[in-house]
Amino acid sequence: MFGYMMFKGQRDSHKTPDEFQRRARQDIETHLKRLRNNDHMHPVDEMDIDSIDTKPALPQDFTDYYSPDLEAEKFSNGRPTFTKRPLKNWELNDLRSLLIYSEPKPEWNNKIPEILSPYPNIQFRIQIIPNYCSDNQITELLAHSDIYKESKFDLDYKIKTAKFIVERARLRHKQILIDSFGVDPLAFNSETNLVNDIRYDCYFKFEWRNIIENYMLNIGIEYQCRSEFKLRINKLKKLTQEKKFNGLSDKNPKSSKMDLYKNVLLQNKSTISEEEKMSIWKDVQNEVYRKLDMDDWNSSVR
Repeated sequence: MFGYMMFKGQRDSHKTPDEFQRRARQDIETHLKRLRNNDHMHPVDEMDIDSIDTKPALPQDFTDYYSPDLEAEKFSNGRPTFTKRPLKNWELNDLRSLLIYSEPKPEWNNKIPEILSPYPNIQFRIQIIPNYCSDNQITELLAHSDIYKESKFDLDYKIKTAKFIVERARLRHKQILIDSFGVDPLAFNSETNLVNDIRYDCYFKFEWRNIIENYMLNIGIEYQCRSEFKLRINKLKKLTQEKKFNGLSDKNPKSSKMDLYKNVLLQNKSTISEEEKMSIWKDVQNEVYRKLDMDDWNSSVR
């Protein structure tokens, strides 16, 4: 019943301009420099930071979070408007996603500080998902992140969703290397699509962020669909029970309402067929995707 989607939209239309290649090459050199010199492991000062408020824990600059050739309307903070979605708990989970970093900030002194949440019932945490670790590691880290943890989806589903997204991201990364950097297609491992060279195998920062946002969007849509599906099923069951109750009441005018209601509940284990459930599920999906302005979702279902 449930599937995984890969939403492309404007952010994935790479035109391979000079600016794109320049930024991408800078990303590669930055990764190499950090790996060689371990710069991000050196503290900026001697002060230990054990805890931090939510606002300073969030990124302040989103310049490298999105592709340099991206043409999209943006908010005042530099983030594209497509990062705001009409989905249940989206703002909360967007905050959680922004607390995922590719490496610790220098001012954290090689520690991951605890976040002092302004909300008594909501806790936040900083998570590190490097953009130069293996695809399997990225998949596992995403599936174990706090993104939509309130959904209580089983781990297997989250891993499968993350794996699908990472696999697609790897294929797009491969195509970027071939188109923009002239990497020989024969240089890639046929199973992993890796070159086994850190200069090329590490994701660019905007690709890394795209993986996180695509995972959040997939899980968020599934959460919305399941929630609305459950509401509709419960509403339909209630209507069915009321109809049965009214029918029995007409036939047995002397019976008490409580006895009739108990009789209805005993008879109504679940009268909704699988075909009806599937039809309701598809209607829910269509409505959710219309709200998201994703009318072509059918072609994206795996």
